[in-house]
Amino acid sequence: MNVCQFAFLFLIIPQLAWSLEVIGTIYHPEDDLLEVHITYVGGCIEHEFQMEITQCVLSKTNNTGFMNICDGQITDITQEHDSCTTTVTRTIIVPLHMIAEEQRPDLLGFNNSNVVLLVKRG
Repeated sequence: MNVCQFAFLFLIIPQLAWSLEVIGTIYHPEDDLLEVHITYVGGCIEHEFQMEITQCVLSKTNNTGFMNICDGQITDITQEHDSCTTTVTRTIIVPLHMIAEEQRPDLLGFNNSNVVLLVKRG
């Protein structure tokens, strides 16, 4: 691969790999829903997203006792390539009631946004 080919790939890959960003999160305990505000590059087609909870650690805190602290990951799972380059802002609603209690995070972090998910447990 010559320098020109590498430079061309470098210009394309950031749009695909780094275009999705979580810009804010809000937990709604009354409905057990997580509201995730994101931005991404696109605009020509409807995008689909998936949330994963990864790398959980049980941590003891002075105020709340033990907390299950996890990393969150939002992934664009759209099958088609979106050739548009508009910055789109969107809100994703994630129902949390389906997560098993022993796996449920008390604090969920997305690279630059954290949300506390403390709810009254069974």
